[in-house]
Amino acid sequence: MTHAILRMVSAAVALIATTIGSAGTTAAAASENIRAADAYPNKPIRFLVPYALGGPTDILARLVGSKLSTLWNQQRLIDNRGGANGVIAAEMAAKSLPDGYTLFLGNAGVLTSNPALYSKLPYDAIKDFAPINLMAAAPFLLVATPSLGVQTVSDLVKLARDKPGQLTFGSGGVGGVAHLAGELLNFMTGVRTIHVAYKGAAPAMADVLGGQIHFSFTSTVTAVPFVKAGKLVGLAVTTRKRAALLPAIPTIAESVPI
Repeated sequence: MTHAILRMVSAAVALIATTIGSAGTTAAAASENIRAADAYPNKPIRFLVPYALGGPTDILARLVGSKLSTLWNQQRLIDNRGGANGVIAAEMAAKSLPDGYTLFLGNAGVLTSNPALYSKLPYDAIKDFAPINLMAAAPFLLVATPSLGVQTVSDLVKLARDKPGQLTFGSGGVGGVAHLAGELLNFMTGVRTIHVAYKGAAPAMADVLGGQIHFSFTSTVTAVPFVKAGKLVGLAVTTRKRAALLPAIPTIAESVPI
């Protein structure tokens, strides 16, 4: 069971998808809408991002959107709708017109953990979206604010045991993969740290940088520059092998027996 959860939380994955219509509109009708257009795309494309500005999903949307805008010679709109671990944006995407002009940036939290954790959602992760392309996969990095005074996972665990319920960790939303990673660390080590939910990884990262919260599991996409600059302490990566970008930082498996 623990190994299965570890595989799920080992990486942040972003998937670009289009909507196929959940309000009585079929995939065939959506395809017909696109074929009927004189030249696709003939109007701006909306990239619907389920998290706040500055996080890994937002960064990917802007990088890919910029390239596609040039390729298609069309404007692109990045629409950040953070909150409820992506549920708000996912519902908007699922209910949008299935004409190929709304592209949804889903990730593991929105498409896998939400359906597993919640019995009722305003979208169907399988039926409401047509996957287009896997955009990226990156390991999570466990980082701590330098003022906490820890350098290893063992240091963090020891401090959490000495101060039960006093250390806080942040994530982009309740039930998201980064939240599950923090709870899994609690479970594996027998400590009790407190989760603080944000509307995206970027505001959570900002509060770790500022010392308002103590640590976080976050994507290497956004964390590596801060670790290299000494503004965050990199404690461990969540993959089975060390990350090529940070070869000196151990894996969780090296630090916590599982």
